[in-house]
Amino acid sequence: FEKLTTVTNILLLNLILSSMIFMSSLPFMAVYMQLSNWIFGTVICKIVGGMYYLGIYSSVLFLTLLTFDRHLAVVYSLSA
Repeated sequence: FEKLTTVTNILLLNLILSSMIFMSSLPFMAVYMQLSNWIFGTVICKIVGGMYYLGIYSSVLFLTLLTFDRHLAVVYSLSA
């Protein structure tokens, strides 16, 4: 956490958090795929579904922002 003030480090931290949110939904999805039936209830279904899509879409967003930041750093020779 020493140089968390740069845009790249903040985006990487957010990407890690997005991946962790996505990965926390995977065990539930694995059980669902194995049993072909959701056994955890309606509330957990909505929470896990939200976590799944939040993880996917936020990862895509942060990867896009990270790519754009790196593009600006290379093309315009910003100090990264």
